[in-house]
Amino acid sequence: MTKDNSTIYTDDLFDYICSELADGKSLKRICEQKGMPDKATFYRWINGDPILCDKYARAKDDSADALSEDIQNIADDVLSGKYEANNARVAIDAKKWIASKLKPKKYGDKIDMTTNGKDLPTPILSAMSRTNINDDIIEQ
Repeated sequence: MTKDNSTIYTDDLFDYICSELADGKSLKRICEQKGMPDKATFYRWINGDPILCDKYARAKDDSADALSEDIQNIADDVLSGKYEANNARVAIDAKKWIASKLKPKKYGDKIDMTTNGKDLPTPILSAMSRTNINDDIIEQ
């Protein structure tokens, strides 16, 4: 079944969608709701307007923080006995993965080895390996 994509753009509708996104909901789930545009229509809206595109980007950025809060809530619910630990682990892992992709600097595993886009100075150990300092330390 195809969804009707004749939803008319309004600022209130767009703000509602962004609010739901920022709360950690997926665009797919939002667009499945009655009265919502389909995803193609939503993407047409943002692709044609840099201001809307920026609002969408900020909402997606905020959604990583909402997912992080969801993870904390799920963990608390496991401790209180509301959820079984293995089931919660699946949800937590999925939310962690999505958050790490949405906001890699905050939630990603990669360590940034640059400063303002420039490489860090050569590590001390690398400098030591070019001298006889290592040999002196080992011989003692």
